[in-house]
Amino acid sequence: MSETEYFYLSVLAMNDQLSKSDIVLRLEHTGHYPDQDIVARLERKSLISVDNDNVSITEQGRGILIELLKLSESLNAQIKKHFTSEEISMANAFLNKIIEITKSDIPELW
Repeated sequence: MSETEYFYLSVLAMNDQLSKSDIVLRLEHTGHYPDQDIVARLERKSLISVDNDNVSITEQGRGILIELLKLSESLNAQIKKHFTSEEISMANAFLNKIIEITKSDIPELW
């Protein structure tokens, strides 16, 4: 699942139903702009249902989102178990610097 798909499902999980334009408005500040391909892919995977301009998350979509959140929490627990707060802070600073450096002019290489 791409980051954009994850953000799309997250927005829908917090709302019963939204229009496609409402979803775009809620996500445009994240840099994860959902285009028609994202919507079509999520619908093909049965993670969302689309009725004209209205979009809803399906039970399958909600279930997958919950599983991803559980995995994320499990990973966080493992990291905290093996690294100090200072090491985690340093790693975060390092990763944020990489994101900042590669944000605009360097093409995505992976």
